[in-house]
Amino acid sequence: MKHTIKIDQEPADVDSSLSVLNKIEGLKLNRLSDDLCCARPNQLDKLIESMTTTALINICSGCYNNTKSALQEKGSYRTVMLPEVVWASLRT
Repeated sequence: MKHTIKIDQEPADVDSSLSVLNKIEGLKLNRLSDDLCCARPNQLDKLIESMTTTALINICSGCYNNTKSALQEKGSYRTVMLPEVVWASLRT
């Protein structure tokens, strides 16, 4: 049985996440385009190609799983969820 994934046509609202991340001292962000969705055909590759760092913070669990799988084949990348970054910042 083939499963179909329904994707929202609107870009993710990342303003609240950016607000949290911008409060973490010493964290520098290289924001990827909101127009790219890792679950849409051909956009995962474009998203990966647009990365300028070896670490990726995800706010979506779907993006986390898709990018983590894709980046495993590309070398030494780190993929984490937003709560992991916040928790690490609180611990240090």
